[in-house]
Amino acid sequence: MNQLKQKKYLCIEKSGIILPEGALFDSFYQDELTMFLNEQCELEEFTFIIAVTKHDAVYGAELAIRHGISLSVEGVEYKFEAINLEKYTNEQKYRALLAQAKEPQLFESSLQSLLNSLIKKIPLKYTKEEVIKLVVDAAPTELQINGIQASVVAFEKAKIFFEDQNKKIEDFIQPRESEFVKVIKMSYQNELVEHIKSNPGVYILNDKMGSGKSQSVILPLFNYFSTTDEKPILIAPTKALTKQLVNDARNYQYQKKNNNNITVSGVAACVISATTNWKYKKFSNQSKISLIEEYEECESSLCSKKLMHPQTLSRCSEAMDHWLTLLQKQTVVIADAMFSNFSALQLVKMRKNITVVKNTDIGFPFAKELIIQPYELHLKSMLMSLKNDDKVAAFCDGSHAYDAKFKNIQTAIEKETGNKPIVVDRGYIDKTNPEYFVDIEKSLEEGSCHLYSPVITSGVSIVTDAISSVHIFACQTLLPTQLIQSSGRFRKSNVIHISFSSYEHYQTTGLNHIFNEQAYEAYELESKNDLAKLKKDNNCIKVLERLNHNRIMRRNYVYVSLKLFDKMGYKITIDGTTNTKELAQSKKYLKQIKKFDTDTFISVVQQAEYDNINYHFLQKSEQDLIASELLKLEAMTLLQFYNLTSIEEKSEAARLVEFDDKAKSRVPLKNVSIFHKQFCEVKEPKKAIICQIFDEIFSILNINVTTFTGKYYSKNVDELINYICTKKIIFKNEEYIVRKELIKLGCSTSITLEFNKRGVLTRELLKKLFKITQISKRSGTGQRLTEYYYLCPDQSSNVLYYYNLRYGEG
Repeated sequence: MNQLKQKKYLCIEKSGIILPEGALFDSFYQDELTMFLNEQCELEEFTFIIAVTKHDAVYGAELAIRHGISLSVEGVEYKFEAINLEKYTNEQKYRALLAQAKEPQLFESSLQSLLNSLIKKIPLKYTKEEVIKLVVDAAPTELQINGIQASVVAFEKAKIFFEDQNKKIEDFIQPRESEFVKVIKMSYQNELVEHIKSNPGVYILNDKMGSGKSQSVILPLFNYFSTTDEKPILIAPTKALTKQLVNDARNYQYQKKNNNNITVSGVAACVISATTNWKYKKFSNQSKISLIEEYEECESSLCSKKLMHPQTLSRCSEAMDHWLTLLQKQTVVIADAMFSNFSALQLVKMRKNITVVKNTDIGFPFAKELIIQPYELHLKSMLMSLKNDDKVAAFCDGSHAYDAKFKNIQTAIEKETGNKPIVVDRGYIDKTNPEYFVDIEKSLEEGSCHLYSPVITSGVSIVTDAISSVHIFACQTLLPTQLIQSSGRFRKSNVIHISFSSYEHYQTTGLNHIFNEQAYEAYELESKNDLAKLKKDNNCIKVLERLNHNRIMRRNYVYVSLKLFDKMGYKITIDGTTNTKELAQSKKYLKQIKKFDTDTFISVVQQAEYDNINYHFLQKSEQDLIASELLKLEAMTLLQFYNLTSIEEKSEAARLVEFDDKAKSRVPLKNVSIFHKQFCEVKEPKKAIICQIFDEIFSILNINVTTFTGKYYSKNVDELINYICTKKIIFKNEEYIVRKELIKLGCSTSITLEFNKRGVLTRELLKKLFKITQISKRSGTGQRLTEYYYLCPDQSSNVLYYYNLRYGEG
């Protein structure tokens, strides 16, 4: 006779779940619960039931399905059937959970998850109406919520979901009216300048692109106040825009080259110079007027470590400090068609009252159309236009690396037309053609295709009939608002062709996560107390808040971008004429282009000879280099990192390029050097903690430290998980949590994911930290369970070979 097992509830720590009186229970944090079930679910002593509230309902359901146990959602029990987590997509999984919901909590939780999954597919796969129908059809037919059929509730909640999304999207491009934010209407051309002269305050010119914000207001104000003792400062996101607006002695680049002190009564500069250069700071401290072009892009620029020297979060914080000073002037006028509610609230926190000014002047009717195509067919159609002798402007925010999308487009144009496109990036503007945007008509006479890095065109207005068509290849690295701005650069071009990368860049949100990511270098070099001080710094918090806002905007990238285009008045057309055979041919062609670009770079590496003098000349001028010089610099940097003067054999150059993987392998090699204690503990104390963690990982997984070979089992993986979840290291009287330290090194330590698919945590950890490859040895039949894991000897050999080239045998 079988003994009846006792029920034991497994709860989420601090969830506030209410259990039956006298019930047996244990409480866990999510990862701990996952580990516990993996180890204990076979015990015969108890019948386990996962007990969750609404907030953890989907997580609890997935766990219950995986382990074949029951779920209790606030007292209602589930025994799920016919849900295959291994084969289901997220959409299928959430629809199945929604269909089986018996109460409001799992219903609402799975409904929200389903909507969050489906919105990413609007409008390229589904329309909003189709998504709502999918949701309604998935609702359980027998469930009623407060006497209302579940399908009706699902319909209403889906409508509210999209209404909330639309409000958030509106907030990305316009501030909300409030006690501190007032909206007025006034003629930019005839009234506003005189009004501002006699009424100091904060003004936001938030009208549409091409409404005269710069020409009718900002420049007249700058010219007027330059004749007074107010010392106006005009700030723009880029040098190119600054030069297009002010191309005389008042441009900061002129003052910087020709004078030790600023000798004019007003200065125009890019935001990086305005917030980091001592000479400009000295002038701006005396100023009473700040005029700012493209506020959102300006603040985003000074929050980007890549644009700072040195490239640190603390440097961004210093720039933010001076930026906030510039916003405290008695008169601040901001021209930005995409000024966000977030920015308005930040100004209100500074105790500023804001006046948003809408233009009453009658402008040209807005009649732009956006045509959306798959990337491969979009590129093909642009190449056809060039072959028909059209003059084309193309924007691509992809990487300029040797085989990335920007370079692929450039190569495709050269191969198909026989002509090189004019690549307009920072190097081209600063070194080859600084007057490019000043005399744009003359600039456009050269070449049939001008290929732009979108950021370099920030705020620039181009009024010309010279361009036949405008193309945007969106790689999801720009903000959606920057994408909209790029579409409006050529004012007279009414048809914009666009394609979206299928790869969505995942970025963490939340100030703590972003701080850990941005403070990576400081993490290694500074003490815990130094980082704690930086984290609490008000200017640093402002930087993190801006980064967080920008990352939130990038969620659901295509949906948000196209909604913004719609709100700006674009007619949106999705090209539905895709031919499967034609698409396959285009994809094959692009693979050939990618291989050609990689082979070209390998040839450059093989032909390059590391010349210290020549290399450092290039390095110091990196921001001013043209495309061919950047390719040579990339090759020189590669040779220098691996301590090579040159490479004779092409096969060796190809092997090095493949291993280096666009510099992605250099951090893992540095980690190997830390493991081998190639650092000074006094100068770099944090590396001592990292070294201890690495040493323990290798020990738990039985990895030979000399050969990077090893064999380990699921029990070793579980031991490593326990180490990551529980271990703390005491170093110089400070406590360091192993899991947090690994996360700061960029490692995902999702314990839940590990038990969804065994071996994934060790595979990703070893790959991220040391570039070594885990292989699963399977046995048995059917699902072929993993018998043990081992490390790929060829890859380990490569890592050790290139490690020794870089760091020596030490």
